Amino acid sequence: MTYDQLFKDLLKTFFKEFIELFFPEVTSRLNWREIEFLEQEVFTNVPEGSRRTADLVAKVATHEGEPELILVHVEVEHPWRCTFPYRMFEYYVLLRLRHRLSVFPIAILPERKVKGFEQEAYCEELFGHELLSFNYFHIGLPGISVDDYWAEDNPISWGFASLMDSGERERALLLIECYRRVGESSLDEAKRALLINFITTCYQLTPDEETDFQRLLAEEEYQEVREMQGTYFDKLERQGMQKLLMRQLQVKFGPLPQEVADRVQKIESEDELTKIAERFITASSLAELGLTGT
Repeated sequence: MTYDQLFKDLLKTFFKEFIELFFPEVTSRLNWREIEFLEQEVFTNVPEGSRRTADLVAKVATHEGEPELILVHVEVEHPWRCTFPYRMFEYYVLLRLRHRLSVFPIAILPERKVKGFEQEAYCEELFGHELLSFNYFHIGLPGISVDDYWAEDNPISWGFASLMDSGERERALLLIECYRRVGESSLDEAKRALLINFITTCYQLTPDEETDFQRLLAEEEYQEVREMQGTYFDKLERQGMQKLLMRQLQVKFGPLPQEVADRVQKIESEDELTKIAERFITASSLAELGLTGT
């Protein structure tokens, strides 16, 4: 999974929480019972002939009555390129023309050290006259203080804390706290796994910070965090083995019956997965591997 895809999955899963954290005044104006994510917002008819694919576009109803519907466009820019403000303007125009709806444009900058949260403008001038000024919100995570946006009940804040300015906080301890919040939450297993994957991927510690983290993790106070992290990595490894075995079976035996796919996904033991993979080399049928029949 790519870095950008991690962001897209996190934002789509916790979209309301994202808006609540950064745009609390907007949250109450949206009807969260009527939201639709527009898949594959791809534009191929841009003037220079290039292809544009918007990261995340949501169609949301409002309580205002006028407009009844709006689009919320979120773009993750990693790494930063100087052409980005123009691309945000281009997306705005393309979305506005295609859907005939007002667009609320947001840019997330995971690495750009600018003022953390403000409107940025794309402007065009001719002969000394300003002809166009397009504004969009940009969220420069490295310029945002964790203390200003830490919310104990908001999963987005736990994920984004890894990319914010930790200030006087000890980064190793902050990482422990992020994991602990996920572990204590009432989120389902899939959402917890998504958050842990995001935090683990994005939270880059220095060697000294990593030493501090491992020291803290060994303390009795953080036993639950230690067990949760171990369980997550064990599960991740097992899922990787399951996916590899499924691909091997498909290559050798063709499309797999749903019964076989279900059986492989239910195998919890890494030893059992390894044994099937070893027998796979000489097996001439799925039955020989014990994956079909009673």
